[in-house]
Amino acid sequence: MTLQRRTPLPPRKAPLSQGVPLSRKAPLSASRAGLGRTAPLRPGRQPRAPRSETGFSPAVKLQVRTRAGNGDPDEARCEHCGVWLGRYGGQVQHIVARGMGGTSNPVLGTAANGALLCGTAQSGSHGLAERRDREMGVRGFWLPQGTDPRLVPMMLASGRGSGITVWRSVDGRYLFEAPEVAEHGTHRAHHRSSRRRPGRGRPRRRSAREAAGTPLAPGMGCRMTRWIYNHQLATVVIILGAGLAWDYLAGRRKRRRHAEMQALHFDEWEREIADHEEEEGTWR
Repeated sequence: MTLQRRTPLPPRKAPLSQGVPLSRKAPLSASRAGLGRTAPLRPGRQPRAPRSETGFSPAVKLQVRTRAGNGDPDEARCEHCGVWLGRYGGQVQHIVARGMGGTSNPVLGTAANGALLCGTAQSGSHGLAERRDREMGVRGFWLPQGTDPRLVPMMLASGRGSGITVWRSVDGRYLFEAPEVAEHGTHRAHHRSSRRRPGRGRPRRRSAREAAGTPLAPGMGCRMTRWIYNHQLATVVIILGAGLAWDYLAGRRKRRRHAEMQALHFDEWEREIADHEEEEGTWR
């Protein structure tokens, strides 16, 4: 391949002299070494610090994928629906959300808090977990904040539909019995049930339903609120029925009041007619 110039060079005004080396008429301009800041920072403004990674580390992701592949990451499957994902498919979902800016609980960054799910944050099993689907919560693929993910089991996918209930270890293994977590191994600062408040005395005891890992709305403490959360359709029906009953009673009372006012006006009208007839008789 040969290069061909499109525009010809202008003819030289003076011929080149033989035996005389070429010399540059204008000196080279000094260039800056590297790409640096041309203007200094404004006073009181600091450069931005690099963002810290708040997700799982590559080693933890590999542990979760190896666990989902029964020891082989190339055979990894979605732990919710069982679809094959391999080494690069799907995403590792945080079972207990780490919150904005990360968390100081070391357990939430381990394989015990991860689940390999198909899809993205808007689709597939991962999308269902992000939308806090009720069935996903019952099977242990998302838990409210403040829950220890090591103590709540997870129901794996099964072709027969029943599934196997397992617990997740920190080192990326399935456990078929509930682990015994020592008191010092639990991150007590993140447990709402064990957080001491000033003037409250002893912390509130966790109910059997909370210990079993049944998903509840964060901050629900009374039975009525729990019942409303777990029976949302019944709550809507009760509210609508109460509103209709109130409208009916209010309308009935309004109609009764209107009838009373009409009767009162009718009596006054009859009284005025009688007075008027009496005055006409007197004049006659």
